[in-house]
Parts: sequence; structure tokens; C-alpha cells
Amino acid sequence: MRWAIVGLVAAGCGNHDCVALTDGDWDAAGDAFGMEMSGVLTMDEGSCRFTLDDWSMEMLSLPAGGKVDGDQVTFEGDSFWRSCTGTVAADGASVSGSCQDGDDVSLTFSGT
Repeated sequence: MRWAIVGLVAAGCGNHDCVALTDGDWDAAGDAFGMEMSGVLTMDEGSCRFTLDDWSMEMLSLPAGGKVDGDQVTFEGDSFWRSCTGTVAADGASVSGSCQDGDDVSLTFSGT
């Protein structure tokens, strides 16, 4: 019986509901970034997670990606970025939000 329950829980892990972000080049702006820059976003729709890399500038702290739950984004990275949340536009081409310290965050799809 125990294995049947574990199997049912594991089977439910792939059933996520999220607005998928568009893969490709994205522009980043807002106080949280300190200046405008760009990076590459890759979305895994099955897990509702995304990665951000290939940033146009090297900084000590940049988000590594995040998770989307419905249209709500939680960023991943160091403790600063984990305090940042936002909302995805219905078309999956922009995210706007803020961090715990009040800094704003803006990501916009700029092309492939």
C-alpha cells in the first residue's frame, strides 16, 4: 500500500498549471538589476521552471531562473533574488514584479 501512495504522489508531480514564458532573449530592467541588461531564458513547461543565463553583463548577483505557478513568478538565485516575485503577462512575453526590499523587476521578451 505504501508504494501505491508514493506512486500516486510522484505521478502528480508533472501536472503543473502555469503561463509558459517565451524561450529566447529577454531584456531585464528595474532597480533590482541596477541597470538594463539582457539574458537568455529557457522554459521547461513540464515543471513550470525556467533558467536565465548568458547575461550581457557580469554582476555579483543575478537571478538563475525561477518557477511559475499560474501567472505568479518566484525567482531563484541568491537570497536577494529568492525574495523577488512577479506576474507573467498572459502572452508569456513579460514579467513585472518587485523584491522584498521594494526594488522593482522587469523582464521583457526581446526576440529569439
